[in-house]
This record gives sequence, structure tokens and C-alpha cells, in this order.
Amino acid sequence: MTTTVAATASRPLSLRLWEITYSYFPLSFTTFGGPQAHIAIIYGLFVKNQGWLSEEMFAELFSIAQALPGPASTQLTFAIALIREGVIPGIWSFFVWSTPGALIMLAVALAVGFGGSAASVPGAVVGLENGLVSSAIGLTALAAFQLGKKFSIDTVSRALILISGGLAIAFYAQPWLFPCLMIFGGLVTYTMSVIEPRWTAYRTAQKEAGSAKKVSDMHKKNDDVAAATPLSVAPTTPASAPVSPATEEADVTEVTKPGENGSVVPAAAAVVDSKPADIEAAVVKKEEPAIYFTYSWTVGLALLGVWVVFLVLAIIFRFVVDVRALNVLGTFYFTGSIIFGGGPVVVPLLQTYVTSPGWLSDREYLVGLAVINALPGPLFNFAAYCGALALRQNVGTAICGAVLGFIGIFTPGLILMAALLPIWRRFRNLKTLQIIFKGMNAAAAGLVFAAVYLLWNKAISGRAAGTVVGSYPLFTILAAFSFVAAGYTKIPAPVVIIIGGVVGILEFAANPGLYA
Repeated sequence: MTTTVAATASRPLSLRLWEITYSYFPLSFTTFGGPQAHIAIIYGLFVKNQGWLSEEMFAELFSIAQALPGPASTQLTFAIALIREGVIPGIWSFFVWSTPGALIMLAVALAVGFGGSAASVPGAVVGLENGLVSSAIGLTALAAFQLGKKFSIDTVSRALILISGGLAIAFYAQPWLFPCLMIFGGLVTYTMSVIEPRWTAYRTAQKEAGSAKKVSDMHKKNDDVAAATPLSVAPTTPASAPVSPATEEADVTEVTKPGENGSVVPAAAAVVDSKPADIEAAVVKKEEPAIYFTYSWTVGLALLGVWVVFLVLAIIFRFVVDVRALNVLGTFYFTGSIIFGGGPVVVPLLQTYVTSPGWLSDREYLVGLAVINALPGPLFNFAAYCGALALRQNVGTAICGAVLGFIGIFTPGLILMAALLPIWRRFRNLKTLQIIFKGMNAAAAGLVFAAVYLLWNKAISGRAAGTVVGSYPLFTILAAFSFVAAGYTKIPAPVVIIIGGVVGILEFAANPGLYA
């Protein structure tokens, strides 16, 4: 489904808003399993099913989101809506995607803050979560398989996928890892694009010199033989007979290459003037869905300035001003501006930020942590829960606190993505950037493979046998079913997720005593 810019621009705003609502609202209730699983669901919906963007564009946007601070899956969904529908629909997509989960977290905060005690999560909810996450693992494995096939186009990209996936598994808790892997992947492919043609030219020149020396030695040997031959014995062939025309032609063919007009040019020159096949494949332009923007890259630079100004204000609000509401806003904006690695990193980090000032007790924090991990949507919605309890003087102030926490933690990441998108659009077709993105895309694919392993080992909760999916045959089968159903029977991903939730609830109903 390829939409031209003119067709997109001619559609009324109301229609574009409806398209966003129709596509994004189900995501807010089906994206279980954390940001790693979110990526798989988003990829299946917008690339495979709806064709809103190509696999190359998706991988580039995913790489950018991984390299930025903030919630990666939210930045990715925001970017897709922005380039597909424009600014206002892009902003609307964020609220459609994140607000349902934030409202649930607000309700939980009100119950905890004004209900007298912090209750634990019911076993049925835990069973539901286990089924949903098991299905999400299958979808994540499918996305890893599809992206791996797409971007493992040569030895270098395959090595990058392996290295990126291995490092992500070994050091997944380090917030600096993801941007470093993106930079590393881009540097590797760019360096190879510089070195490989020169190395190939050098090897070809060496081969050419060796071939020329071989021909010269053969001529010299034949001359020596001719000189030693008695004059009474006439040679049956010319002195150069050992080198037949076919042989000479073969030697010349080895070290020459047809030119554009049929002329023959040295192979070394041909190699220097051309790119290796794998690099050329990366820079060939393909027909892609049109990118729709209503602002220029200079506006993007201005947005970067806005992000810096807001960060300075956030630091002042957090460390200097003695007003609780501004402290909350500053703390969450500051957190959203410096956190790499998304929700899995920011959620545990917030414990120090919200419990040390006495905004939440450790028990209240743990209850919110359990609930947010059982909900679909972005994990950054946890900020709404923390903000509400930080300003719990009454229901009105608690709601204000939730809004401040919610806006504060999401805004910096969205501003950064909005700032970089027009710059990405302007320069993405440059050959140098295409080569760099080739490495970044491979590194990003490695992260998806790592996500399968990480989710597999921590997906199950509330069961005595541990958290590994492989310890539970039913959940293992459910993950495999999701992979096959979404990849080969074309069952939509939201339906697969719902099936997983139903199976999880039924499993709990059949074995309630197995849940702690």
C-alpha cells in the first residue's frame, strides 16, 4: 500500500486522525511484553500488514530510536505516524497509544494512595500476563527471523547481527549499550566501504603484476630454448608458441574488465571506480512509501534547541526550586532526557528518584512495578503512577501529579525524535548514510534476536518453577503457536495476543494453586 505525498496531503485531517485512531487504539491493549515485544507487533502491523513504510525505513527509524534517550517503542510509533500522516496526527498517535495505560496506572495510584493499603496483583492477572507475554515472545521471534533475513546480506552484516545480539544479551542492563551498538554498526560498514575497494584493488594489482611476470618469464624461457636449439633443427612453431592466443586472451581477461562503451580497462581501475556488490546493494534506491512532512529540517534543529532549554529548566526545577509540583515535572523530564534503554532501564532507576524524597514507600513502588509489567503499552506510563502518589494531597492534586509525570517523562524523547526526523529525511538517501544505516540496521536486528532470549528467560511470573518459558510446556507451545500463526497463517497479531491471554487465564483457572 504505497501512498503518494499528494494523496496523503489531499486527505482531510479528520480522515487522517481516524486512520491513526483505527490503527493505534488496538495497540494500546495488545502490546504486552515490554518494548522488545512492542517492536515485533509494530513491525508486523505497519510493515507487513498495512505497508505504511518499507523494511528499510522501519529499520532506520528503529535504529534512531535505539540511539536516542527515551522510550524506544513510543518514539518509533510516533515517528511512523508523523511521516505517514503529519504533525497533528503524529501527536494524536502518542496519546492514543499511551493514554489507556496511563489512565489505568492513575486509577491504581488513586486506589493505593486513598484506599488504605497496597494490595498485591491477583493470580488471575498474573496468569493473563503469562499468556500474553508468551504470545509476544513468538511474535518477537518472528520479527527477528524476518529482519534477520532482510539485513543479513553479507558477511559483515551477519557478523554485526551476531555481535550485537551477543553483547545485548551479556550487557542488557547497561543503559549505554544500545546507542553504542548503533554507532558501532554504522562505523563498521562505513569503514569496510572505505577499506574493501582499496584492498580489492591492491589484490587485483598484485595479481596483474604476477600474471605479467609469468608471461614475461614464459617468453624469456622460450627465447632461451630457441637460442639453445641447433640451427639445423627448424622449430615447428614460433618461439612464442607455448603461449597460445587463447592463453594470452585468458590472461588478459583475468586482469581487464569491459568498459561502458565496450572498451577494455584495467581491472584495478574498474575496482577503484566501482563499489563492492554488497555496498552497491545497500545504496540502490527502491520504491518506498512516501514520507509526508509539514516542517523542514531547520525546524528540526530548532526543536533540538527547545529540548536543551527544557532540560536546563528541568535541572533547575529538580535541584533548585522548592515546589513539589515543579520537582515532579523536573525529575521526570530529566529522567526521560538521560535514560537510554527504554522502560526496562527507567523503571528500576525511578525507585531512587521517587522513594528517596519520600514521595512513595518501597511497598507502593513495588505494587506499581507489578501492575505496569502486567499492562500493555509503554512502561514509561509508570511515571503517571509515581506522579499521582507524589502529589496525593487530594484526588485533584494526584491527577495533576499524574499528568506532570506522564508529560515530563515522554516529552524529551518525542522532541528528540521529531527533531531528527526531518534531518533523517533530508539526508537518508546520501550514499554515505545508506552505508552507515546498513550497519545500524544489522545491529538493530541483532537487538531483536537478543530480545527473544531475554524475554524467554524472564517471561513467566508468579510460578514456583521459575521465570523461563521453557519450564512450562503450555507456554512454550503458546509461543510456538504465535510464531506460526502470525507468520504463516496470517492471523493478525492482536488476535494472537488475545488468544495468549485467554490461554493464560484458563491455565490459572485449571491450576490456581500453582501461583504464589
